[in-house]
Amino acid sequence: MYLNDIAEQTRTYKVVTHTDHRQDHYVAYFDDYDKAFDYWRKQLLRQSSGQFTASATLIRVSTGEPIVRQTWRL
Repeated sequence: MYLNDIAEQTRTYKVVTHTDHRQDHYVAYFDDYDKAFDYWRKQLLRQSSGQFTASATLIRVSTGEPIVRQTWRL
């Protein structure tokens, strides 16, 4: 079992980022909504050097339901 599998079973929230509709390699997990939301907001300000579509989604792990999502074109 991998660490992200354990996080998927024990954490309440996760933030997933995508670039050109492909999920980025890193998923951040959180127990606290405020920390998860703060991390999600920081992802909206991330720098990039190319022209592509990016998105960040805050998800409730237990249901897979997206809480907030934003997509933008860079």
